[in-house]
Amino acid sequence: MIPLPPPEPNDAGSPSLPGPRALDTSVSSHLALDSIPDRLFSIVVTRRGGFTLASAGPARGASGRGNADPGPEASAATSGPATVAPGRQYVTAKRIDFAASTTDTTFADPVEMMFYLDPNGVTEERTGGKPTPGTVSAQQSVRFLAASKQVLLDGDCAVILLRSEPNLAYQHTLAAPRLTLDLVSDPNATRPIAVRACRFAAGGGPVALRIFKRGAGKLLGWTTLQAAELQYGEDPQEFTAVGPGEIWIYNAQAAHASADPNRFSLDRPCYAHITNFDTLKYSASANRIVAEHRARQLLLDYFPLTDGGWSRQVQVVAGHVEASLLEVVAGRVELGALTASQGIHYTDEKYDFVGSVLFYDRSRDLVTVRGDEVLPCKLNNALVDEIEMNLQTGRIRAPVSTPSILQVQR
Repeated sequence: MIPLPPPEPNDAGSPSLPGPRALDTSVSSHLALDSIPDRLFSIVVTRRGGFTLASAGPARGASGRGNADPGPEASAATSGPATVAPGRQYVTAKRIDFAASTTDTTFADPVEMMFYLDPNGVTEERTGGKPTPGTVSAQQSVRFLAASKQVLLDGDCAVILLRSEPNLAYQHTLAAPRLTLDLVSDPNATRPIAVRACRFAAGGGPVALRIFKRGAGKLLGWTTLQAAELQYGEDPQEFTAVGPGEIWIYNAQAAHASADPNRFSLDRPCYAHITNFDTLKYSASANRIVAEHRARQLLLDYFPLTDGGWSRQVQVVAGHVEASLLEVVAGRVELGALTASQGIHYTDEKYDFVGSVLFYDRSRDLVTVRGDEVLPCKLNNALVDEIEMNLQTGRIRAPVSTPSILQVQR
């Protein structure tokens, strides 16, 4: 006969509680408390059905979700297990290991937790924003290291954050095989106590970041990033993606009726695509993006949409790109300037530019291409000194080495 495993402590058939002589009060062989091995302080708690740990008392100050449905993934950030009231912070796991000497804690097999995140930082919320509900999950384990104030997630990790504005709802999802978070919190903060991610590193395999924007029950746009690694540091406030990687940006409708269809604008219906980058850095404090590819094959595509169809696709190939973002009104960011260098190739439905460097200036609605001795400037394969294209009028100005000037009208 196969022996049955001993009953769980919480099972109905568990043995009775230990008697008064169960505790051994004999003198310990250890001369001092600090001479006792750390392993003897460890506490391991298990339960066949798993655990749900939740905060006591009503949750206060949860951020609203607006009128939009943030999608099926987002529901976990506010609902949680059936035994936990919506909006309450919780942790679910099948196993909990706690080291009393260090207060390090490990949750395992699988783990999900809900907490409130200080939005000032990774979600670009303005200072003073309400705490943002977030869900963290890992299929293998989540470890809290007290001394370093780090959280280590392992195995199909995901972090989902929800953020709302009047009539808009945003969902941020970060997925990776492995994730390390450096957290800080304000012990004097009002409830719910929100933590802030001052640093994080996602890696161990493909990393994906997805941001969805919804309003009035509709998907209004999204941004996705895929890379080998993604890192964030609070000082300076900078994201770094290590390639090979790519970014897709989609906007379903113009945020304002005055959006100019002639500009390289993310404020109009469009797709934008950046691929082949080796590294891409985004500085939230400086509103600046820097991307590069060592083989000079960094690819930028811009696909504007007009009346539901494609219109004037623009493509730029370069080795190095720097873009400055401009907040034209509160909460709305546009491309203010762009510099593509280390060899460029620009193409659209009519023109083909080749040169050493390309400049885009939003304030002047002007694209300028210049060459050098290694990469001379060419317009539709004709050698010119430089190229200027006015995006408003469509006029091309391209001086040549002779006194004449080549001018082309769209």
